[in-house]
Amino acid sequence: MTIQRILVADGEESIRQVLTKALKRQGFNVDLAEDGLQARNLAQKQHYDLVLLDINIPGIQGTDLLKQFRTDHSNTLIIIMTAEAMMENTITAMRNGAYDYLTKPFDLTALAATILKAEKAAAQVLTAIDFLDLTAGKKPQRQDESLEALVAHKLENSLAQMNLQEMNNLYEMVLHQIERPLINIVLKKTRGNQIKTAEVLGINRNTLRKKIKILDIEVKRGN
Repeated sequence: MTIQRILVADGEESIRQVLTKALKRQGFNVDLAEDGLQARNLAQKQHYDLVLLDINIPGIQGTDLLKQFRTDHSNTLIIIMTAEAMMENTITAMRNGAYDYLTKPFDLTALAATILKAEKAAAQVLTAIDFLDLTAGKKPQRQDESLEALVAHKLENSLAQMNLQEMNNLYEMVLHQIERPLINIVLKKTRGNQIKTAEVLGINRNTLRKKIKILDIEVKRGN
């Protein structure tokens, strides 16, 4: 994936101006949002390859906005911008699907390096569709070929094309992309029965509840 359009979402005008000048000099198309609501509205009208998101942005809380982006715009990369005092929220954001983070104040060289790394990673990492549509265009060699064998085949082919020396969070990125749809599918099959869903997934109910909350999953009963 080539990064072309970037959304800068930050409550500080000085930061928005500096980032806009730097990013435009690098050839990117840049839009600006001064609060979470404006960022959400812009993303509904325009696709962004990358969002630079201040975790402490006014309006919609940065962590909540991140969840919305991961739900509605799963192919958009999110880089969190944070003050050192907000590192606990940054860790939570990384667990919820942010690609990387920058600690304020950061220099423009670090910004450029992070964007380049994100662009390379996006071109290499399997998407959720790749993972969930494992059998697309490939018939099992045997009727008893297992899901594990299909996953292994897909992973082996994909990893062969990756420069693993430049990857530092492949495990997290893959899990974030597969966990939410997996839980959604099982919840749908069990008609929203969380006890049965936890049993099928092999996790306890409290763990499932936490995952539903963290991944912002809507539970519909009786469907």
